[in-house]
Amino acid sequence: MSGVKTTMDNLVPKLRFLEFREAGAWGVQKIGQHLTESRVKGSKGDVAKKLTVKLWGNGVYGKQEAVQGSANTQYYHRKAGQFIYSKLDFLNQAFGIIPKHLDNYESTVDLPCFDASDELDLRFLLEYVQRKDFYKRYGEIADGGRKAKRIQVEMFLDFPIFLPKLDEQQKIADCLSSLDALIAAQSDKLDALKTHKKGLMQQLFPREGETVPRLRFAEFRGAGEWEVKQLGEISNI
Repeated sequence: MSGVKTTMDNLVPKLRFLEFREAGAWGVQKIGQHLTESRVKGSKGDVAKKLTVKLWGNGVYGKQEAVQGSANTQYYHRKAGQFIYSKLDFLNQAFGIIPKHLDNYESTVDLPCFDASDELDLRFLLEYVQRKDFYKRYGEIADGGRKAKRIQVEMFLDFPIFLPKLDEQQKIADCLSSLDALIAAQSDKLDALKTHKKGLMQQLFPREGETVPRLRFAEFRGAGEWEVKQLGEISNI
């Protein structure tokens, strides 16, 4: 997505799928031409089943609160597949699409949600707004002080977006989604290796009060106990 020429006369990505190379330039439109804010009233803050948007494109999650919310705060029902962003954390890449398991969860107006037109793939939009070129450029015009900047809905819907036809949006979204899935799978493998290493370390070193590790390489199993020494005995400053 970073390889898009942003001149209005020649708005064509540097890298394009073969079937779209003759499809012409992308159009420049306002986000509001394709998104409609959803405002279906839900519960109050003391009983609402809440969701939140993680920073840096890390998705949408159910919110666990240690302290009960306020009965004076109005929440709104959110539906699976809607686009959501944080007014306060726009500059921190707080964007997402509500997953199926969070259907009918709720958020306040500070986490607005949107339904899309038939001409916009929300997965494409999510990839588009998560580019630094987008959220940094438009986030700088936010309302409020440095610690309380807000991108209001009206501002967000007025931002321009460079948009190809729906079938090209879907092709791009499918490609990037498959890469996300591969990255997630590799991350899971890395986490598993870290857990395995931690377990090995607990067995390869003696526990407190012991002088022999629980797990030892075959050639050292008859080597006796480990010695206890002060660091000063074996090192120089």
